[in-house]
Formats: sequence, structure tokens, C-alpha cells
Amino acid sequence: MKPLETVSRTEILNLNKFLRIERHEVRLSNGRVIPDWGWIDSPDYVTICAVDRDGCFIGFHQAKYAMKSVFAFGPPGGYLEPGEDPLQAARRELLEETGYASDRWIPLAQCVSDANRGNGTGHFFLALDCAPQSGPRPASDDVEDSEMRILERRELEDALADTPSLPAPWLLCFTLGMRRLDTIRARTAPVIVVAGVIHNARRQVLVARRASGQSNAGLWEFPGGKREPGETEAECLVREIDEEFGAAIEVERPLKTTVFHAGGHDIKLVAWTARAIEGSGFTPSVHSEILWIAPPALPALRSAFSPADLEILDAIAAQA
Repeated sequence: MKPLETVSRTEILNLNKFLRIERHEVRLSNGRVIPDWGWIDSPDYVTICAVDRDGCFIGFHQAKYAMKSVFAFGPPGGYLEPGEDPLQAARRELLEETGYASDRWIPLAQCVSDANRGNGTGHFFLALDCAPQSGPRPASDDVEDSEMRILERRELEDALADTPSLPAPWLLCFTLGMRRLDTIRARTAPVIVVAGVIHNARRQVLVARRASGQSNAGLWEFPGGKREPGETEAECLVREIDEEFGAAIEVERPLKTTVFHAGGHDIKLVAWTARAIEGSGFTPSVHSEILWIAPPALPALRSAFSPADLEILDAIAAQA
């Protein structure tokens, strides 16, 4: 089996830096020559599956000319400049279009756009832990109107499934990016975080409000923290409550386990019930305030609760 051979090429159209059309003479493996093989010469391009530190996907609500006025969620990307390396172009396009940057780049694929007619080669990347950059954003040469949006995984999957006429490079980049993310997460042990559902002698439960400057500032949560190497979950909770409130507790039993993605990591959140030791005062050092509340009254705080703790809230309500 022989590859096809270019015998000659003639330029038909040189419209601009984005499009040249040639007529090729192409010899097939059986020796036959096709005299009018159309060839499209356009620049190579990059497409980026950009994921922020919370595991959400950065892109744009936009419509490209070939999409016939269909608006869709699309990834950052663009053409390579002459002599530009694909990764260099991907870094540039991400910053120009979104104001975000990443230090974790993973090549996903390199694909010819049209197997017979050329039309440029696409270079696809996964950019992890993307973070907004301070200072003025480099100028972008995009001509279409667009609105930057950040979607959770489920929202992205729904958007891809529900959009007609989605450009193939967008679909390929997002699909490959999500698949690679799944592989990375499967190989990475989750971070263990322990939360305490702590009750006092009156069977009231302790909740604490996150201070300003923290993520989810102003929201209520069940206190706790990350388990250190060599610690049991119970030991972790005892240490965290001592550090955060100067209080002593007696850990009782596990209540609820949830797994979610945040800060570029899979988080395993384990809630334990615990009893506040009689006479042990709770003085918040990292929270803005605390509240002792009867379990039946907890649902009233649901809209002001940290999203990560909502399943714990439901587990308490189910037992109340």
C-alpha cells in the first residue's frame, strides 16, 4: 500500500493570511493521476479545554459565522502566528481571550482538519488550575461578540449534547479534555476532609460562618479540616476543633461521606457526629461567628450554607 503523491500544485486563490486554495495533481497508489484535487491552505490553530481551580470549564457563549447564528459554549483558541509554537500560542490565546493563565498544560491531540483537503492542523490542549491574572489583558483580535462563562462539568455536558451545528474542534477538545481529567482523577488519591456535626447537652448543633477573605465567605458550614498524614479521621476532627475553637469534643460515629472536586483536587468530605465536652467553651478563631441551633431549624439556613455541606445538612434532617 502506497501513500498518495503530490505531482504538482497550482495556486488558485490567495485571499488573505487565513485562506489559500490550490489545485493539486495527485497520483494514486495504482498510478492513476487526479488532475484537479482541491487543497485548502489555512493556518494551524489551537483549541484549549481550560479548567479552573474549582474544576469548572472556562469558555464563551458565542456564535461563529459557519454556525448560522447558533449560539453555543465554546473553548478559547485561535490561529498560530507565523513561526509560533503550538503551546506558546495556546498560552497566548488563553490569556488574551479570558485573562486566565495556567502552569499545567497537557497536550491532548494533533489533528488534520480535513483528511483529504487539509484546511490546517488543530492542536488541542488541556489547561489545568487556570487562575485569573492581574493587570491589563493583552488585546484579542476576535471579531465575534462573545460572553465569557464558567460551567460546571454537568452544565458543559448538557451544553454539548443540546447544541446543533457544534464545531467539531470544540466537541473534540472538550471530550478529550474531560476524558483526560477522568484519567488523572482516577490515579490521584482524594484529599480527606473531616467535618464535625457537634452537639451540646441540649442537642443543639454547632455551625460556623466563614470569615471574609475565605472562599464561600459569609456562608455557614460544619467545622473541620484536612486530615494530616498518619491521622485517623477522629483524631483530625479533635485537632481541628481545638485549633479553631479551643474546645474539646468526644467523637462518636461517621454520619455522611461525599466526594466533589474543588481547588484542582478530588475532595472526600467525611462528616462525624461528636459531643461537646461539658464546660468546654467554643471561641471562633478562623470563623466570623458561631451558632448553636436545633436540628429541626437547620433547613432554614440552607440557602446560606456552604454547597459542600448541603448533603450533610440533608443527612441530619433525615435523622431528625
